[in-house]
Amino acid sequence: MARFFKKFVRDELDEFITQKVNEIWYQYDYDRSNYLDKRETLVFLKDFLNENNQPPPSAINFNKWFTKYDLNKDGHISKNEMSNFIREFVSDFP
Repeated sequence: MARFFKKFVRDELDEFITQKVNEIWYQYDYDRSNYLDKRETLVFLKDFLNENNQPPPSAINFNKWFTKYDLNKDGHISKNEMSNFIREFVSDFP
């Protein structure tokens, strides 16, 4: 029973993350490149922080955030990389 419950919760979380990433891409992938460039990512992050009653990121903090989540260092945030951010944010949420 516990294994079933863990799988159910994991599947629900994966579905939630996929939905959120698709919403982010619809709203912020302005050029429809299937990646968020730095400008698109900054707009997303500013909005995200604002929605969570946080001030906009400084240039230094944004660059740290971008470097942390741009796992393959290609200068873009992929859907998979954004999924990592959301998964981390959700797991830190009380």
